[in-house]
Amino acid sequence: GNVHGFATAARYHLTEDTHVATRLEYAKLDKDFRNVLDIDNSSEELVTATFTVGQALTDALMLRAELRYDRH
Repeated sequence: GNVHGFATAARYHLTEDTHVATRLEYAKLDKDFRNVLDIDNSSEELVTATFTVGQALTDALMLRAELRYDRH
């Protein structure tokens, strides 16, 4: 089956220890590939959007919060 898609991401450092990031992914699937993934056959597109905030607590430890949206 055929799959066509793209993904893009960006990260911006607000300070040395704090950043925000976003990611967007899109895929268009044909029927055969949707069957393999066990996705509802009425769906031809997958869309994922993610927004993340990260804070470095120490040099070896980072805290992240993520908000995610999925559509298929």
